[in-house]
Amino acid sequence: LDPAPREGVAPLKVEEIKDADGTVRRVVRLSLEDAIVRTLAGSPAIQVVSFDPAISREDMVQAAAAFDVLIFGNARLEKGDRKRFASTLPPQTDVRNFETGLRQTLPTGTRWELTWGATRDWDSRGFSTSATKYEPTVGLEVVQPLLRGGWLDFNLGRLRIARLAHKSQMQAFRSEVEGVITEVYRLYWQLHQARRELEIQQRLVAWST
Repeated sequence: LDPAPREGVAPLKVEEIKDADGTVRRVVRLSLEDAIVRTLAGSPAIQVVSFDPAISREDMVQAAAAFDVLIFGNARLEKGDRKRFASTLPPQTDVRNFETGLRQTLPTGTRWELTWGATRDWDSRGFSTSATKYEPTVGLEVVQPLLRGGWLDFNLGRLRIARLAHKSQMQAFRSEVEGVITEVYRLYWQLHQARRELEIQQRLVAWST
């Protein structure tokens, strides 16, 4: 049977060797390095445990993302009619709000938020020059918890746990890989020993006859 090719692994070469009696044998030259690479590439156990370090790394990135700077924004539109008995046409209002800004939580628990907003207010009861009003706003808010939710031990706890989990998963992956490589070493040299013993037995049989 031809060796099945694997993704990212060079294909093995099949050689044809003719014996003294004319028999043609197909031989695959497989070095110890090739055996290790192909075993690791095709091992279901390695494929399963290889996902664990990647998952734990994503958990670590997610925990660190809690301290990223966030950009936010929102807009609001309000329209209204105010009916009065003395007027024939009810006055109308149109209020439009827009706000954008930055916010971040620091490892110490400090939360700061910088906002910029604008408000457009239109009222039909105003005069032609004052019916529309614009009001820009700029705000800065800083909050520092003193007890609950404050300081490094609390806010960095999740990130530190994720880092330890990532190191543990990497160690488990390394242990699984080393176990597979050790087994390949054992089987490879066991096969080599069996072939040498076969050659010796064949020579002994030839000498005895």
